[in-house]
Amino acid sequence: MIICNTQIDNIRYGIWHLTESISELNSLINGRFEVSLIGISNPTRQKERLASRLLIEALCGKFQPVGYRANGEPYFLDSNLHLSISHTKNYVAVAIAPCRIGIDIEHPSDRVLRITEKFLNQEELKTLAKTNNQAATALLFWCAKETLYKKLSTDEPNFIYFTCKRENDLLSIHYQGQTYPLYFIQDKDYTLVVG
Repeated sequence: MIICNTQIDNIRYGIWHLTESISELNSLINGRFEVSLIGISNPTRQKERLASRLLIEALCGKFQPVGYRANGEPYFLDSNLHLSISHTKNYVAVAIAPCRIGIDIEHPSDRVLRITEKFLNQEELKTLAKTNNQAATALLFWCAKETLYKKLSTDEPNFIYFTCKRENDLLSIHYQGQTYPLYFIQDKDYTLVVG
């Protein structure tokens, strides 16, 4: 079921909480459009694919067919709009905008603390050391960097060169002389960043 359908500036994004079975998702589609599940044997991945297409329909007001580039990036076949898709435990997130867009959603976990040296730079590690909830901060920075990576579509970026800053409800990344503002939600069940 859709738990978020929002527009901020020129970005429209939504979140689907996956509570349905594959057959229930197919009945929600009700033959209005077809979703290819070829090559997807995992039932969870099948549900994510079906839910993402329903979410796209809700965000666009009509179904938009999706293709995938060689690097796995999704794109609309029949629209000039840009698309980004992400999923995590029982959640699917989709962002649509007239310009390149990125979105990332992750389930909260302390696991991210095991790899902070691989994606945080020294300035961010100092910030992390001063925070009360290090796992939540590290996950927010991870999601922000994934979001910017998707937006920029660079080949294998080194996340160390992306510098995240959070000041109250504002999140941004500085990279190659530019600052990118990002929107975020931190919930008990997920962290989401879009921009």
